[in-house]
Amino acid sequence: MQFSFATVILVTAMAPAMLAVMTLTLARRGDFAPALSWWSAALGVEALGLAALAASALYWPDCAVAIHEGSQAVTALLLLGGSLSFLGHRIYLTPLLVAIAVVLIGTAICLAHPVVPLPVILALRLGAVAAVGAAGLLFWRRYRREHRL
Repeated sequence: MQFSFATVILVTAMAPAMLAVMTLTLARRGDFAPALSWWSAALGVEALGLAALAASALYWPDCAVAIHEGSQAVTALLLLGGSLSFLGHRIYLTPLLVAIAVVLIGTAICLAHPVVPLPVILALRLGAVAAVGAAGLLFWRRYRREHRL
């Protein structure tokens, strides 16, 4: 069985969005406005990433992979920022914003140079995986320590 590119993009785009929806629901139980802002930004970036993918399919087909990986990395980093804010680790938020800006600039550069090197694509993918993994580990650690989220 072979999946179309659009199906793969939809599934990989929905996973972080659903994670953000779950965390938003959790955050609404208390007064966690900074975390809510980070997670809302993650949902917005996810929507912008899907719109950018649709535009790239028409105008810049060579940039589709870079746009997809860049938007996934930014979404994952924003989810990590929300988790850090939610758990009280605010000291790491400024470097995280710098990392997000670097990823956004790097993704936008693909419009001028559509051939993105494989190490850049792998770095974006690994960054996204690491960010989501770190957020999950932080929540798991808190749950193990306090037996609540």
